[in-house]
Amino acid sequence: MSVMEVYRVDSNGDCVPLVKLRNSWLGASFVWTQVGNRYLGEYDFEKEYALYVAGGRQGKFDHTGWVRAWALQHDPRVAEWDWATLVSTFDWCVLPAEHLGYLSRQYRLFHEAHLAHGTSHYRSLAAVFSELLPEGTRGVCFNATSVNENPWWVRDLDPDQEGRPYNIDLDTKHWLFDPLKRPVTNT
Repeated sequence: MSVMEVYRVDSNGDCVPLVKLRNSWLGASFVWTQVGNRYLGEYDFEKEYALYVAGGRQGKFDHTGWVRAWALQHDPRVAEWDWATLVSTFDWCVLPAEHLGYLSRQYRLFHEAHLAHGTSHYRSLAAVFSELLPEGTRGVCFNATSVNENPWWVRDLDPDQEGRPYNIDLDTKHWLFDPLKRPVTNT
């Protein structure tokens, strides 16, 4: 079974394993499904596929409805807890330590808002952020599912070398979560 891997950024900037949460479907994929369904309606694969085949949808076919959910990061109608949880799941996102208290609160609200649709890892993550992070932690990041290539491990081109942890001070693919980037309505 795949797992959602949680990494912490240590004082040297290295992304090191912190905890593994069983069943990655309770992580990012749960968020993408629930947020998409909440704001855009239940995803209907057959209807969407028929529209795509008929030429009513451009680009690649969205098999899961997740691409439409990802676009909600720009929608000011999205509740703060849904927005924060959604954006924090994106590839290469590092959650700076100064925002972990904020994210812990948002994850708890997300969990409460979506509890009727099942459980997720986000209540557990809220506890990790609040209580279990070692001193000197600069941030947290996720590998949404263990069945993909781990973004937080740098593999050198030399096949004889094992690789090294991704380092936020040396490597450049990551970006930092910022709650101030949330879109707001102009009322």
